[in-house]
Amino acid sequence: MFLYLKPFLIALALVFLFIFLIRHLSVKYNLFGPGAREDRRRIHFGNVSRFGGVALIFAFLSAIFLSGDIVIEKTHLGLIFASLLLLFYGVWDDLKNLKAKYQFAFQALAAMILIGAGVRVDYITNPFGGAVRFDQWQVCSDAGGICFSVLGSLFIFIWLIGMMNVMNWLDGIDGLAAGIGLIGSVILFLLSLNPDVNQPPLGILAAALAGVLIGFLVFNFHPAKVFLGTSGSIFLGFMLGSLAIFSGGKIATALLIMGLPILDAGWVIWQRLKSGSSFFAPDKRHLHHKLLELGFLQNQIFVFFVAVSAAFGMAALFLQSQGKVAALAVLSCLMILFGGLIVRTSKKV
Repeated sequence: MFLYLKPFLIALALVFLFIFLIRHLSVKYNLFGPGAREDRRRIHFGNVSRFGGVALIFAFLSAIFLSGDIVIEKTHLGLIFASLLLLFYGVWDDLKNLKAKYQFAFQALAAMILIGAGVRVDYITNPFGGAVRFDQWQVCSDAGGICFSVLGSLFIFIWLIGMMNVMNWLDGIDGLAAGIGLIGSVILFLLSLNPDVNQPPLGILAAALAGVLIGFLVFNFHPAKVFLGTSGSIFLGFMLGSLAIFSGGKIATALLIMGLPILDAGWVIWQRLKSGSSFFAPDKRHLHHKLLELGFLQNQIFVFFVAVSAAFGMAALFLQSQGKVAALAVLSCLMILFGGLIVRTSKKV
């Protein structure tokens, strides 16, 4: 167990150190990013650093190297370089409030770096028997004999872009994105210990991610003293999406952990398309914003989201494929009923 405890403790200690440094530099150089007028989703006022993601990413990557218990392979290098790319973009966006097209470009590049590093999804399990194959159409390079599955690569690309945006949109109230990220990292860590899975590298990465998120949440609970910012939120989505496809698919488990935010994102996208607004336009149509409008406190909303994520995530550890599909169907029905209730209540208010 010390194999996992060491990266966890290193990450936990380093994130405290880096957050103190980030907060000091933000005050010294007035690095607080755009104000509420420039960001229509923002519900906070006052100067709170939006560069917590910088501390989170540096602490995570440092813990991986300092623990010395994971052999850095090509796929891990891809993960590291993609994370640094997202860090660069996120800081740039938090300072300049860039257009959505830049975000998509950097997210796409990060996904392609991971694909180029050799991460593959050759199939996903069909809950009703057999598997859905992605490796039947491959493109191979004469130099080095490297082959890429066209459908598998496309799946990874869409999966990672989706996870990054869902987590970015989730980061609307204090602690919410980090809390869901913590649940995801813990569930994936426990899954790595399962004898049927038995993936120590996944366990080390998940333990380090859990360590930085626990430390970060100390400063991110309401009222937040530091925010994830763009770099932190898209990094979390990228990491959870990547860990779910490393060394075999854990996609159904990730879908249950992120089920509520994913369904909320789908609802918001549909609302934007129906109203003719831009797909990428920021607004306050998300579930956590609606709950705030109804008078719920930020901490209450945090507990609700995290409890749902934890409940369905724990269920995923014990359910087989068909059970996971059934659980996702139950969550979808609950989201529809809950969403309808909120819409009806909002009209009365």
